[in-house]
Amino acid sequence: MSNAEKNANVKISAETLEAFRKVTIGSVSDAVRKLGFKGDLDSSIKPIFPAKVVGLAITVKEEPCTETVPPVHMIEAVDTAKAGNIICLSSGGDTEVALFGGMASAACKARGVEAVVIDGGVRDVEENIRDYQFPTFAKSTTPVTTVGIYKTVSINEPTILGGVWVNPGDVIIGDRDGVICIPASLAEETLKMAQEFDKMEAEQTKYILEKASLKEGISKFNRI
Repeated sequence: MSNAEKNANVKISAETLEAFRKVTIGSVSDAVRKLGFKGDLDSSIKPIFPAKVVGLAITVKEEPCTETVPPVHMIEAVDTAKAGNIICLSSGGDTEVALFGGMASAACKARGVEAVVIDGGVRDVEENIRDYQFPTFAKSTTPVTTVGIYKTVSINEPTILGGVWVNPGDVIIGDRDGVICIPASLAEETLKMAQEFDKMEAEQTKYILEKASLKEGISKFNRI
């Protein structure tokens, strides 16, 4: 069964999303990998406007074109997003074209959208910094529009983002360390394990400080 099929009947509660804000992204990465899923997006996707973000994915896919058409599905994603959603834009990793800009940032800010994650470029960075402070993760900044170069071809369909399959409704977490996708069907297990890892690491760090030894801390807790 695919992750999309597993996600179909999974509802992520507001309490679960809030709990994810309180765990470290490193522990989330360790947990989801231990559960058999590599959720870490390509490290070239960087925080343009850093923030700790947690939300449910809305996916949009774009493909090259020669038509002069508006990004219909991206506009639909912005205008139908609910507070707390994270819009995930994929174009195969092209860093020379901006899939998102200032006007979209303004609309997202007004709607309470949590963030945007872009497997490509973003523009209007100065405008965004000055006016909206909208959390944005992208591979590059560039002034080049998609119009006439790319077109949107789907919304809320599984798509590859930063080398990871992302399904609509997956949990997306991002901060200065990077971005992780957690399949909705693994969210509760991942959260519980990440909480356990955080608790252990706090105890381990305390022990390392007491002993002034990283080696002793790793040996005692058997965790790196």
